[in-house]
Amino acid sequence: IAVISTEEKSFSRIAVISTEEKSFSRIAVISPEEKSFSRIAVISTEASNASEVEKSFMNKLYYVYMLTNFTKTTLYVGVTGNLERRIFEHKSEEVDGFTKRYHVTKLIYAEAYESINDALEREKQLKRWRREKKNALINSVNPEWKDLIEDA
Repeated sequence: IAVISTEEKSFSRIAVISTEEKSFSRIAVISPEEKSFSRIAVISTEASNASEVEKSFMNKLYYVYMLTNFTKTTLYVGVTGNLERRIFEHKSEEVDGFTKRYHVTKLIYAEAYESINDALEREKQLKRWRREKKNALINSVNPEWKDLIEDA
């Protein structure tokens, strides 16, 4: 997972997910300091940016993320230190539990944090929110609720 800084006011950090099979150039990741969630960022993953992306890997990041199912009737809020691995686990339905039972596999929202404590606090906060408030947050960056992995 790469993290680079952007010049856009609404985003201070953007995560790009890469795997051996596919590179994803779009994902909604909002810095915890920012209050504006205006759109999903799109960034280039061309080779010319490789050194810039590599440099930004110095800091460990933790991710709070939201998933939904195909019909968008179920939401899941989670936290992880390895977003790429965790989303793969959800999509492959390898691990028994809530997401496998309800087929919650679409990544629709994510935030990056430098502190695991901040990420865990945010996860707890989002889990306490009513569905309408979660929907509004998701809609502010991903109004079509596209799978940020599949549709990248």
